[in-house]
Amino acid sequence: MRGLEMTLRTLYIECLVADDEELRTPDLSYAQLLRIESWMDAHLCDLISIEDMARVGGVSARSVQMAFRRWRGCTPTQSLLRKRLEVARRRLSEPAPQETVTQIATDCSFFHFGRFAERYRQ
Repeated sequence: MRGLEMTLRTLYIECLVADDEELRTPDLSYAQLLRIESWMDAHLCDLISIEDMARVGGVSARSVQMAFRRWRGCTPTQSLLRKRLEVARRRLSEPAPQETVTQIATDCSFFHFGRFAERYRQ
């Protein structure tokens, strides 16, 4: 029984070390991250998934997630939300004639207006 306990502890520690190494060495280079962010900026009004970002970067979705956490301190989805909110804020501060809040929100891919208002306030 003691041998089994030691084996399980060893496996547990190896898993912790493997997870830690994975977080420190993502497959995505900083240049690829910048390419993805540039693409995101050009497609902010479109529905964008992490899989789309991975395709642009030529890596896995997991690599995209790890790179955003490493270099941006947030998830790809949080980064996209911030970018969309920045665009909405700029447009709301200087709206075009006849432009409504609803139109700005939908143009920035916010289709649930209550959530848009809540996130905008935050």
